[in-house]
Amino acid sequence: MKHKILRLGAVLACVLIAYNFLGAKKMTEIKLDIGKNIVETAKASGVPRFQVGSTAGMVSYSINQIPADITAHFIRPGYEISVAPLFSLKIYADEDLKNNLAVDEVYLAIDNKIKTHAAGQAFVAQLIAQFQRGKWQRLIDESCPAVTGRSSFLNAVGELDVMSNCALDPNYKLSAEEWLLMMVRGHTYQWLGDGVIAELEVKWAAYGAGDITYVITLTFKDFAIRTKRDAENEATRLKEGDAQGWNSTADSIKNAKETEIKIKLLEENALKRGDKVLAR
Repeated sequence: MKHKILRLGAVLACVLIAYNFLGAKKMTEIKLDIGKNIVETAKASGVPRFQVGSTAGMVSYSINQIPADITAHFIRPGYEISVAPLFSLKIYADEDLKNNLAVDEVYLAIDNKIKTHAAGQAFVAQLIAQFQRGKWQRLIDESCPAVTGRSSFLNAVGELDVMSNCALDPNYKLSAEEWLLMMVRGHTYQWLGDGVIAELEVKWAAYGAGDITYVITLTFKDFAIRTKRDAENEATRLKEGDAQGWNSTADSIKNAKETEIKIKLLEENALKRGDKVLAR
């Protein structure tokens, strides 16, 4: 009897969560974009209630435990992306930017219902297909080789570079073996479109006998703001490092030259194996 009561309580709790999220009117999607005031964006999303936070000038609106039948929709024309099921979403704005609290980041966490690697790869494939159908263009970081296919994740001697931080080529489908080896460490796909960076991150882990968990997130960020932040953070890092006597600026210059040489080698190897080198 006690177990039945506990189960009933759990069911009622889920019902209440769904009711609080949905409100009186049934929702089917959450509409999201960046670049507009965070309060206006929250109202236009269709979500009746957000949890609001503010830390050091960073304002966030978030929701968790999103019902599985609700789809998050990035609504920018030509760049529409739909994602479901979701566990949570967050939207961010920065008071320090003095831009009317415009949303500069949207973060979506996929609900973990994936139980097999085939299902994980299929889920990611359908997300990638949406980007390929839209106006998005593959984004390649300056510290990475601008190569296609398997070359996007091979090292200088042609082996899988599981520790690489470079985004994978979304046009290349990983084999089942490659998928297991690459995604256990975690890797990303990146696109750029209309001043927005989209980052799809995928990672899996094993817990117990045959029990796997996938962590999949999709983030949309303002390109100009992210670029400016990265430059400011790097300048601060170098200044503080030099002040501590670590020769951070000199090391940075040396590392940049080594990276340039490495990229040239990786791009030459890509051409030799039949992959392409893309114009940046």
